[in-house]
Amino acid sequence: MDSRDERMFMNVYYKIMPDEGQLPLFMIDGRAYATSMDVRADLNEAWDELQARQIPAEHEVYPIKTQEYTPNIPSWREFKLTLAPSAGGEGAS
Repeated sequence: MDSRDERMFMNVYYKIMPDEGQLPLFMIDGRAYATSMDVRADLNEAWDELQARQIPAEHEVYPIKTQEYTPNIPSWREFKLTLAPSAGGEGAS
């Protein structure tokens, strides 16, 4: 099991745009979570949702430094509220 504290990292997810590069979608900022396991749960949920919706995406991981700037993009929890309901009935209504 990985012992890395996920709260010390910021994960930024990008939609891959053919011929246009990357479009930032959302971030998972470890500072916003109580435990590393909570971060890992959202990392897994986000990736699974992108895969299920067949959204071409990738993410980058950045170590967080003290009082580091936070990008002006939605968090995963904010972003998932904007998603249309999936075939499984989950997502925003």
